[in-house]
Amino acid sequence: MDTTARNINGRIEQVGKLLEQFQTIAARVDKGEGTAGMLVRDPRLYESLVATAGQLNLMMTDLRRLVQQWEQEGVSMKLSR
Repeated sequence: MDTTARNINGRIEQVGKLLEQFQTIAARVDKGEGTAGMLVRDPRLYESLVATAGQLNLMMTDLRRLVQQWEQEGVSMKLSR
């Protein structure tokens, strides 16, 4: 039983250390530190990502039209989705 109790205590200590590390990381993210913090705290980055996604969507639409045009003209090409 002593071995089991020691194993359980060891696991509890590991979980405690893990929670401390998580709190440290969460605090840094909340302060805007590091890459994750910048992603979370900078609204310009979010807006830029949304704009880029919209542009990529338009580009894919144009590319599909171009491929359709090529296929109509006899050039064979396949795009995977």
